[in-house]
Amino acid sequence: SEKPVSNMFDLSPEPVPTFTREVEHWANTYIQKFYNYPPRPSLNPHEAIFMLRAFSSSSDKTERDILECILHKLLESYRFFPEYRDRNLCIAAQIFGGMVEHHIITHKKLDIVLQQILQSLNQHINSNMFWFGVTVLNGFKTKIKEYPEFCRQMIRIPHFFRLPAHLIE
Repeated sequence: SEKPVSNMFDLSPEPVPTFTREVEHWANTYIQKFYNYPPRPSLNPHEAIFMLRAFSSSSDKTERDILECILHKLLESYRFFPEYRDRNLCIAAQIFGGMVEHHIITHKKLDIVLQQILQSLNQHINSNMFWFGVTVLNGFKTKIKEYPEFCRQMIRIPHFFRLPAHLIE
């Protein structure tokens, strides 16, 4: 018997992580830079992914903790994405796609992101959340086939064949 979409991934709650004030401060500072407009200090999505990749392979525990805090905050913020301005939603989608593409996000957090993508793609095709899902997919289009169960679930989306052709291949 097929697993329903909600049971496809390990979505059991993780313990709520605790971070030091310094780690929280830096995580919040970096996240703010993701969404800032220049001339305020900003990081475009490519720069953000480059930084997150560096943190993921860092020997510095503080940098790895900052990465974990950023990932936690980004995953938690998904529930607010329907309220985001288009620009900020696009930035978030590009960062999510890059995190999957570069294996910055793994294990249970990856399961959560893949579930969030499926939830987004199940929205009306003219909705911002649907386009969030498409933009995230576009960010890891060369790696989609690495997730066969995700692909099987994606094919079940009623309007799957209305996705951009390069994502259906």
